[in-house]
Amino acid sequence: MVGGGTAPTLEALEAVTAPGTLITRQVIESIQARPASEQALFIGKIAGQVALERTVERALLARRMLVTGMRDPHVAATPAARQLQPFLAELDREIDNLLFETRVRKEISSRTAELLLEDEGSRRADSRGLVPTQDPKRLDEGSVRP
Repeated sequence: MVGGGTAPTLEALEAVTAPGTLITRQVIESIQARPASEQALFIGKIAGQVALERTVERALLARRMLVTGMRDPHVAATPAARQLQPFLAELDREIDNLLFETRVRKEISSRTAELLLEDEGSRRADSRGLVPTQDPKRLDEGSVRP
């Protein structure tokens, strides 16, 4: 989408979005406004965030499926339920590891898409050449002029 090969339609944007990272048309346009070297950096960071969030989501879904299956009365009464316990414990450890990795990445990268949009807004405001609305010389012989 950033290169212009795919239009940022709702379907295309949903395909590159994860539960915690919303990719919008504005994010794509903001990346497109950057130099190519910065585009690659932002695309890489956002892609990493989306991939990690999708992986955590899938792991949580797998965990929910295991727990639900273990609670089924037909399964709970069999040795299979006890055999699933180590797999559930391992899955819990892996989810904890992924969540730790997510926290570390967030501390390091800190809201890449949000910062990108905020910076783009600032750049647009700067390019409009906004004039201050207040007179910088409001003092008149030591008192404030109305």
